[in-house]
Amino acid sequence: QEVYGFLKGYRSIVKLVRSFRSVWRDIRTQYFRLRYPDGGYISCNGVRVFCDFNKPAYEWYDGYSPNLKFEQKVLDNIWKHLSGNVFIDIGAHFGFFTAHICDRLQGTSEFTRYTVIALEPDKQNYECLKRTVDQYRKDVCENVILLPHAIAESDGTIALYASNADCLHSYEGESSDSEYSVEGVSLNSLVDNYFTADDELALIKIDVDGAEPHLFSGGKKALQKHNSFILMEFAPVHLRDFGTDPETFYQELCSEYIVYWLLWKDREVRRVESDDYERISQRIGTGVTDFLLTPNPVSFSIDSEGKVR
Repeated sequence: QEVYGFLKGYRSIVKLVRSFRSVWRDIRTQYFRLRYPDGGYISCNGVRVFCDFNKPAYEWYDGYSPNLKFEQKVLDNIWKHLSGNVFIDIGAHFGFFTAHICDRLQGTSEFTRYTVIALEPDKQNYECLKRTVDQYRKDVCENVILLPHAIAESDGTIALYASNADCLHSYEGESSDSEYSVEGVSLNSLVDNYFTADDELALIKIDVDGAEPHLFSGGKKALQKHNSFILMEFAPVHLRDFGTDPETFYQELCSEYIVYWLLWKDREVRRVESDDYERISQRIGTGVTDFLLTPNPVSFSIDSEGKVR
C-alpha cells in the first residue's frame, strides 16, 4: 500500500510538472512571437539557430534537445573516420545540422577546403536556414551552398504537400493538400554540378519524412564513387505513406552498408543486420528512429555503463 501510494503521488507530480511545462511553453511562445515577429536566434545544445516562432517546430531547437545532442555525440565519434571534404544536409529545416557542421569546421586548420551543401524546399524554413548560415559564411566556412530544392530520383518539378505533420513533404498522403511546387534534384546531379574533381563526399544527413529512398535511387552513381557516411531518419509509417515497403527498404540498406541503429533515449548505438527488422519495427511503432550507414565498421567511445559518450 505504501509503494502504491508513493507511485500514485509520483505520477501526480509528473502530471503537474508536465502541465506547468506546457503552460510555460505557451507563454514563452507568445512572448517570442510578440518580441520577434520576424523570427530570431535561439541556442540549442550550443548551436545558434534562426527560428520562425510562428511554426511550432521551433520548439525542437529551444534549449536542450537530447535527441539532437545524441546525434552530435555520434558525429563526434565518427568524425575521425570521415575522409571527404563535402557535407550534404538534405531536409536542412532551420539549419541546426548545417550550423553544427560549420561549428566543427571552425576548429579545423583548413576549413576553406570544405563545402557544406544544404537543401530545404519549404520556403519559410529556407528563409530561416539562410539566416542561420549567415553567421558562418564570412568568418567560418565560405563554401556553404544553400538550395531551395527537394531531393528527387531525377531532376524536375516536385509538388510539396501539407498534412498534420510539422513539415511539408514531397508525396501525396491521406488528408494532405498541395501547397506549391519546387525544383527536385538528384544526388547524382548535386555531385555533377557542385563538386570539383578533387572533392570527396564525407557525410550525408537526410531527414525528409519518408522520401529517403529518392536519395538512393537518384544517387547510385554518386554513392558508388564516394564511400560516404549517411545519417538518416527511418520511419516505417512515413515510408509506407511514400509508397515504399519499409522492410524491403531496410533489407536494401543492409545489403549495401553497415547499419548502426541510433537509440538516443538509451544513448546507445547498436550494429544491426538484416534479420533485426522485426525487432526494430516493433520498437519504433509509429514513431521515428535514426540509422547511421557506413561503408566500413566504426568504433564508438563507450562509457562504463555502455552508453555513447
